[in-house]
Amino acid sequence: MLFNRWFRIVVVVISLVFLHHNIFAAALNTKSQQYAALEAVLAELEVHYGMERFKEREFAITINGLRKKYRRLIRTATTLEEDAGFEAKKERKILSPRQMQLLLVGLAAELRDGHTNISTKSVNIATLGIHSAAIDGKLYVTGFSENLYSGQAVVTEVKVGDEIVSINGVPVQELAKRNLLYVQDGTYAAREQAALEMTITIPYALLPEVKEGDVATLVFRRAQQGEFEGKFNWIEAADFIQLRSMFPNEFPNPSEGAEFDNGHFVFGRSGYVRSYFREGLKNLPPGSISDVGLQFNAELEAAAKEPKRRKGEMILQPTQRIPAYIIHYKGKNIGVIRIPSYSPNEIMNEYMWVLNVLNRMNYSTDMLVIDQLGNSGGSVFLVMKWLGLFASGRPLTTVSTDTKISETLLEMHQQGLLASQGRDRRGPHRYSDLRMNARELAFMREHYDSGNVWTGLRGDMGSYISHEEGEAGQMYPDEFATYDKPILLINDSRSASGGDFFPAMMQHNHRAVIMGETSKGLGGPVYRSVDSMPGSEVSMRCTSGYCERPNGLPVENRGAVPDIFRGVTPYDLLDEFRSYSYSVLEAGLALLKGTALEEIQNMVKTNGFSQMQSFGVSYRAPKEVIEGFQGLSLSVATIEEGPVEARVPALMEIYKVSTEGILAHVPESGISAETWELFIYPLPSELVNSDLFLPGLWRKGEVLERLNDMLKLKRYEKWHPLINVILEQSQRLPGNIRFADPCERLLLNL
Repeated sequence: MLFNRWFRIVVVVISLVFLHHNIFAAALNTKSQQYAALEAVLAELEVHYGMERFKEREFAITINGLRKKYRRLIRTATTLEEDAGFEAKKERKILSPRQMQLLLVGLAAELRDGHTNISTKSVNIATLGIHSAAIDGKLYVTGFSENLYSGQAVVTEVKVGDEIVSINGVPVQELAKRNLLYVQDGTYAAREQAALEMTITIPYALLPEVKEGDVATLVFRRAQQGEFEGKFNWIEAADFIQLRSMFPNEFPNPSEGAEFDNGHFVFGRSGYVRSYFREGLKNLPPGSISDVGLQFNAELEAAAKEPKRRKGEMILQPTQRIPAYIIHYKGKNIGVIRIPSYSPNEIMNEYMWVLNVLNRMNYSTDMLVIDQLGNSGGSVFLVMKWLGLFASGRPLTTVSTDTKISETLLEMHQQGLLASQGRDRRGPHRYSDLRMNARELAFMREHYDSGNVWTGLRGDMGSYISHEEGEAGQMYPDEFATYDKPILLINDSRSASGGDFFPAMMQHNHRAVIMGETSKGLGGPVYRSVDSMPGSEVSMRCTSGYCERPNGLPVENRGAVPDIFRGVTPYDLLDEFRSYSYSVLEAGLALLKGTALEEIQNMVKTNGFSQMQSFGVSYRAPKEVIEGFQGLSLSVATIEEGPVEARVPALMEIYKVSTEGILAHVPESGISAETWELFIYPLPSELVNSDLFLPGLWRKGEVLERLNDMLKLKRYEKWHPLINVILEQSQRLPGNIRFADPCERLLLNL
């Protein structure tokens, strides 16, 4: 172990020295330079990447495997698009510097880790001036950059809610498959979402460029009205997100700066104060909303004018970043507090502000809705502090972390300990925290010096750090927090990092019911970023540890899974999220009545059907399709009962016959988008109970990716023949078919 650790350090040092003396600023003009740049990235992963063991266990992804693949691509001068079969192989002796940089971007994408990123230094994007958002595997217009959008050569006016079908004759789903080569995110849904949205807003930091001024012909589809075409020109513009990350003092945080285009809400962005749940409340009767946050800010502004202040007294400042209000709905007072991110400018001021507001709400509300939609994450410390606000007098369990130790991490802990000793005792570095950090540093140093670069799973997030392997962290309640009412936390697929951890911990401790969508699944801490990797000049950061919930489930690639599923639909864009907000309020009332979660879920589904019908959409399949599906031999008994060795051959035949049965009853025009959820293709529970299969229903692409992963994993070896058949047969099924847990109730009877 000790030899391996020093060997890795020597590799890094040699790589850096070689690059410093032999490569000039990302020239990448020779294969030896490209190999060296690749080795610098791989060495960074070998020394610092805390998800290494998890990725190998769940995806069979190894650093040596990546080394073998990417050395081959450099040797054969092959791009990612060519290697994946999207383009024919071109004759070239060497990749261009830009192609080599994009190769490294793709390497990071293979890790499926939204906290491990490689990007080029480009700060531009290509845009058509159209904002878009992916919803359920399709791409929809959500707004316009009015200073960029010209809408030239569009006969029919493009509107919010229009589907973007194709660009230059290529379906956006096909374009997204290419983008997936470069997308660095957690769950399949999050990666698919980003890949689709990058078809119309192309970040040069991650993707190949397009030529400014080139014509893009878009085909749009409008609900109940059909398709129409428009021609646009690609425009180069500054990538606001990239610029903000590079020059944080020069550009406003999105939660505090310009969020909207001329005041119009734009769905699909993360980290913003404005929320689509709040947008959907516009049609409530006058007087239905009391703005508690606004009232409290007014009191603070008045108090600030008082001349007398005690020495050392903390002066609480108003905050605009955390909307807080009470909805008076059907005789109940429903408190709402919005968390756009865990990245405020002043952590303790915001925390104390929220503490005061929540204590007021405890006396004036029947329940609380925590609006965490589109939460972009942030400070681990603040996530833990938020958790303590809702502990209701008892410690809450957090997570266990297996951290990869390096000299860099030890030095960071040492510097942080020294820097924090002189800080305000009311802040995050009180005496108990200092003592905890000193013990943590000593523990890591002892581990590292003994040749062990892994801490093992232990609780290191919360009020104290456990050094007992397998023990989860604990967060003690804030002694001044009083909120003890029921909580409904709304979350979505655009929440990440802290937006994964906070709801997951609230859910595990039975302190909140989660409603919405599964979050992105960014499941580990990050402490190290390299602004310019030697030789390639790409920027890089990587996750330092793997986090696990007390029930043994990972946060990485799984996220926080809702108790009540309510996804955003295209119809929410059309009704300005009124139906969405109504569903949340009705779910809240049902929770107050003690209604079972299964009943609330059915109520939410029914509301969804009603919403679709209000737009003239029928949610039923033709009678012959229903009858054909009901006649298939896929029952729970045939899928679940008996030993694996006996079931696999029988199931292989059943899936073949079932596929033929489904295809025999699919109309010639295919399955419409309005009936996709009526076609459920069950899978054996031994497969779907894998940690990374999320409960419920899955889209085809999500399942195929995971089944392909399983073919690489020895623990599923008995299932490999069946998995191969499922992969083969599912390729013949419509793209919008869903797979299901066999115990999931079929929707045919709705």
